[in-house]
Amino acid sequence: MNESDRRAAARLRWQPGQRPFYEVFFIKANLPGRQQAFWLRYTLSAPRRGRGAGVAQLWGIFFDGREPGRNFAVQQTLPIAELQWLEEEGRLLVGSSACSPAACSGSIDDAGRGHRLAWNFTLADDTPPLWHFSHRFLYRLTLPKTKLACPVWNGRLRGWLEVDGERLELDGIPGQLEHLWGTEHALRWAWGHCNAFVDEADVVWEGLDAQVALGPVPSPHLKVFYLQVGQQRHRFDKLSQWLRNRSHWEPFQWEFAARGPGARLRGRASCHPDDVVVVTYTDPGGARLYCHNSKLADLELQLEDNAGNPLGTFTARRTAALEFVDRRLHGGLQPRL
Repeated sequence: MNESDRRAAARLRWQPGQRPFYEVFFIKANLPGRQQAFWLRYTLSAPRRGRGAGVAQLWGIFFDGREPGRNFAVQQTLPIAELQWLEEEGRLLVGSSACSPAACSGSIDDAGRGHRLAWNFTLADDTPPLWHFSHRFLYRLTLPKTKLACPVWNGRLRGWLEVDGERLELDGIPGQLEHLWGTEHALRWAWGHCNAFVDEADVVWEGLDAQVALGPVPSPHLKVFYLQVGQQRHRFDKLSQWLRNRSHWEPFQWEFAARGPGARLRGRASCHPDDVVVVTYTDPGGARLYCHNSKLADLELQLEDNAGNPLGTFTARRTAALEFVDRRLHGGLQPRL
């Protein structure tokens, strides 16, 4: 395993004074036996000049599939000066909360919403990091305006999460650490990830369908998918596939299909509105987007060779991450943040 590549995927891109810019490190994980999940987000936002001061934030969502009424979101906002990057350690600090590919710790006390999250856990991953663009030169270009990489794609978390005073032990639960940065969000997108399939410990999937602004008009839907089964990673992300892959989504379901040199993939993901928490993103330019976020989604995948011979069927029951981000709200849901 090349740990320097993992550190590169997790390196902070923002430079002090750089505007407009945003950057996000998020961890999501599932407690499959409890039908619970959580999402933690370390962020910075440096808006366009004239749109206010930059900030650093901690976000958290807790999902309880058995009692959806317990779902909640919390947030803490700090001056951007409270964000530090420790280069030698490869570690981000937001206030006293820390994030790296090896370990994360911190807390969010949100008295206004009456909830508290605290956490301290390590991450371990035997798989290489995922660089979502198959051509590395794309990371050096102005476009796309959002870049992403996944330092910990098939992680196992050990430690604890505290939810309103109740401590939950994390005993190797499945999760990931993902990293996004750029000058502008996409117009709208669907995203998903899963590494908690029924009876499958070595299967990981991720997908993205996004529209971006091309001047005054929206782009076609750009679609990329990834699937790892054992040691074999299938990538459906060549530039030509961004348009050729098929995808249709609307909250709260997504159907997709992709074909590569050695295999083809079909899938369907869905979630119940009760398992969705909506939060608000603010673009560096000031526009608002609404993230309809669930970590308790269902997922069905079929992998075949290009002759149609089955290579595997993979199922997740309320253990997949699924989010739909749009410029408007869906399903009568209202933002928690």
